[in-house]
Amino acid sequence: MPTRISYDGMSRLTAAGYLENGKRNDHFSTSYKYDLMGNILSLRREGLLNSGNYGTIDDLTYSYKGNQLVKIDDAAEESPSYRGAMHFRDYADEETEYTYDANGNMLTDSNKGITSIDYNVLDLPQCISTKSRVLFKEDSNDTIYYTYSADGTKLRSTYKKAEYRVYPYNPETSLTSFNVETGLNVGTVGMAKPIAKRLKTKYYYCSNLVYDNDNISAILFDGGYASVDDDNGIVMHFYVKDHLGSNRLVVDGNGNIEEVNHYYPFGALMGDRCGVSRNKYKYIGKELDTMYGWNMQDHEARWYDPVVGRWMATDPLQEKYASVSPYCYVISNPIKFIDPTGLEINMTEICLADEKLKLSTTQSVIKDLISQTGLQLSLDKYNKLQYAKNDEGKPVITKIVNNKGEEIDAGSKTARNFLVKMIDDRTEINVSYAKSSCTEIIRIGLNFDQISDMVKGAVGVDGNTLGFGMTFLHELHHTTIGGNYQDTTENFGTGDVVDRMNKIRNELNKQGFNYGERLNYKAIPSRDGNIIPFNNSALTSLKFNGSMGKKAYYIKIK
Repeated sequence: MPTRISYDGMSRLTAAGYLENGKRNDHFSTSYKYDLMGNILSLRREGLLNSGNYGTIDDLTYSYKGNQLVKIDDAAEESPSYRGAMHFRDYADEETEYTYDANGNMLTDSNKGITSIDYNVLDLPQCISTKSRVLFKEDSNDTIYYTYSADGTKLRSTYKKAEYRVYPYNPETSLTSFNVETGLNVGTVGMAKPIAKRLKTKYYYCSNLVYDNDNISAILFDGGYASVDDDNGIVMHFYVKDHLGSNRLVVDGNGNIEEVNHYYPFGALMGDRCGVSRNKYKYIGKELDTMYGWNMQDHEARWYDPVVGRWMATDPLQEKYASVSPYCYVISNPIKFIDPTGLEINMTEICLADEKLKLSTTQSVIKDLISQTGLQLSLDKYNKLQYAKNDEGKPVITKIVNNKGEEIDAGSKTARNFLVKMIDDRTEINVSYAKSSCTEIIRIGLNFDQISDMVKGAVGVDGNTLGFGMTFLHELHHTTIGGNYQDTTENFGTGDVVDRMNKIRNELNKQGFNYGERLNYKAIPSRDGNIIPFNNSALTSLKFNGSMGKKAYYIKIK
């Protein structure tokens, strides 16, 4: 398990040591350096070389043109020699080892022997051609084909293998053979000539059913899968996950361990205790495709390379946070953050904090937001915030009766439209537990005690005006994706976010609430304590009397 974790001033992971059998060692330690955009400049991994021997398996130096990776050099002299280990294979030494199309999608990877990648209109790879791992020649391409639905869901993967006619071995002309799993030399083969491509296998994905050619191979469900074959019938397999949602154990219905997975930060498999199960869902529960040395993870919105620690395509929302590299994975902090789809508002971290600390931050946020937006909100199986839709794909909005007896939409229209846009844009925002409520690029930190104290400190005004839902919406505006709005630091000023939140408050006030109108940004010291005013009477009292009057609406802050 990881220990001795270090970060730089931008909260990016710089080093991780390990505990093994309760003792510290460097058997699987890692270290990282970055540029200002979050691109990895260097990566070093220690690992198991063979039975009982450890050493440096990766010592990588990355070269870039802008944010695009163009070359990786590996100074490590040794590599793992056992099945299942993932490490960088430096099969090329060229000035340009990676190329891209006009949209920023990777086209070639000389180190993996990828000679071409074709993309569909969603910038998802649909045809990958690789040099044969047996011959590693330009004219011996193996090919992977992917088919997707209109929304980008993968429907089919097809693998075609080049066939060869092998001639008697001749040391002058024969080539070295490579092991597909490890990339190690395993001997020599006779001179071979590609003669055709044959269909090796084809997988179909239909909802939770996976077909191997024409037969059901697996039935996927939350927490595991059921394998289907002629010999054993239906066999249940269950996942044991870590805090990131990565599958660490696969056990059968009797509790027998079938597979053990250990991961480096950024998701590469250590492979020291991997089993032989047919499970392909690994790091954060995403499918890993290792066919023909592809070794990429399908994150639905994009494909991810866990060995290199980068996306192979740009973020579709890159223009919304230009300060971060569009190829950077989880702001270079893979210990804390996850990106299951590359998208959406992720509540996993704060859910885990609530469970550990016996708090109800997540439930309180959702409860408040339901009231304040009129949306029917919930978390999906990945702890992503979502809203209920009708048959037309539009939000289901709760109805209420106003004081005139009219049926109207509940909640603030401004808050509802803002939150729907954040979810529909499939924005990646991580919500975590923090020492105080804060925002950092695409991360929101909430503090249960701080928000609870603000709710309790309300005088004359509804405590929810600075409660869980309104604080969440406030911090959401501060994110780079939510608008990157800022507030003034002046005592009696407001600012962009407060102005926008006051619009929401005014819409809720018209429905019978008393959220007031926030009249300053920072709490103002007074004889009654630190005060945030919510009407003109409170503001006037602070300015001239230094004490709250009977008509003053305010929140007292600890």
